[in-house]
Amino acid sequence: MFTFVNKYFGRAAAAVFLACMAVIYVLTLKNDLLAEKNKSITLERNQFQQHGVALYQANEHHLAVIKRNKKLNAKLMRKIENGQQQLTHYTAQINTLEASNAQLKAWSDTDLPRDIVRLQQHPAFNRTEDYEQWLSKRFTLQPASIEPPDQ
Repeated sequence: MFTFVNKYFGRAAAAVFLACMAVIYVLTLKNDLLAEKNKSITLERNQFQQHGVALYQANEHHLAVIKRNKKLNAKLMRKIENGQQQLTHYTAQINTLEASNAQLKAWSDTDLPRDIVRLQQHPAFNRTEDYEQWLSKRFTLQPASIEPPDQ
């Protein structure tokens, strides 16, 4: 092939031809190298895309978990608020009962009226007939101005 170029076109044309062939060879090597790099970059891009999709899905999952946690937290806060309201109500009831208990204790320490004390007093009974007799005497109606007999 070089003899054909040398014979018809001369040395300069052969040199140009060889230079063109060398450039073509170098460009072919560069093209192969670039194709290999392109393949590597495409592979990395696909991996990054897959990783990006995985990150997106994980992010969506995390957002769903956060949303669920916020709802549960709000529900829990409502329960706590209800519990605090009930506690306040129960505390008020306990305080009211303690105050009324103190009032009842103070009332219970006072002496009973004479009529009530008289109703509670009775002699010792040995027989059922004695008790029945005491009851029949005791609950007889008397005029309001007359004092009951001492027993």
